[in-house]
Amino acid sequence: MNPTASVRIGVVVIAALVPYARGLSNPWVWDDRVVLGKRLAPEHCSGLGAVWRQPYWGNVGLPDTYRPLSLSMIYLEERAFGNAVIPYHIVSRMLHLAVCLLIMRVFGRLAGKTVGWSCALLFAVHPVHAEAVAMVYGQLEMISAIFMLMAIGFYVDSLKHSFRPVLFAMAVVSGACAACSKESGLMLPALLILVRATWMVGDGDLRARTRIFFQGIGKDSLFIVAAVPYLFLRYQALGGLTPAPEATVTLGYTFGMRTGRLRLEVVCLKGFTLIRTRIIGHFGPVRSRKSLICMRFRSCNRPGYED
Repeated sequence: MNPTASVRIGVVVIAALVPYARGLSNPWVWDDRVVLGKRLAPEHCSGLGAVWRQPYWGNVGLPDTYRPLSLSMIYLEERAFGNAVIPYHIVSRMLHLAVCLLIMRVFGRLAGKTVGWSCALLFAVHPVHAEAVAMVYGQLEMISAIFMLMAIGFYVDSLKHSFRPVLFAMAVVSGACAACSKESGLMLPALLILVRATWMVGDGDLRARTRIFFQGIGKDSLFIVAAVPYLFLRYQALGGLTPAPEATVTLGYTFGMRTGRLRLEVVCLKGFTLIRTRIIGHFGPVRSRKSLICMRFRSCNRPGYED
């Protein structure tokens, strides 16, 4: 490894870990309490087999989704760490670092080392990732992202010069793992089409690039196969591919309630800036101050809130 590569990796490591150092002692909040305190408790979850047979929330919440692979990792953490919060947060930081390094590698392969490094640094420090990194249940997002980036990397390597079926198969398997981590992994075929259209059609005229693009659509469509295991397991766990209307959190929401929720999201989005803000968000018994330096939580015991 040459010194330049070492320096770049070191800078990405610092950028990925330092902004979130303050959150290592954060308590469990929001879905952490339900997932770790109830969903994966021995009385509700008999083991990894139950994680793969049941909906994401098991019998403690609505049967609205299915995320067995990432939940399996959190289950293993729960058995290893118990109620000690810091080890969970260390794992989250390591996952965030892994995503950043994969971004540097994948985009470096596609657009050059400088572009890959810049993308990784921007991703590492952008505060929009605060929720995913600062809270344990955000590991679902990062695990799915890791597998999606692995799939893109294997896909690009398998087609860069000549077709390499082993790497292509590894890309398909990574895509299946991404879907089993979170349903957003089902968007992988669309991302691969975008990658092909942007970086893998050569430098010829428009007609030549269009012909090369459509020649590869057949291989891209094979990634639909990656969704089959997830969809089959989801059907078995939920009793269908989509949850019943009564199992969704928006059932019965009026237009006013939906508008109010949108206003709340806009206010929260304004708080995710690159400088410290004085915007305080109240979510149940938790108050958070958003800034580049992660999120600090304090209990404010709002009256009338029920966990």
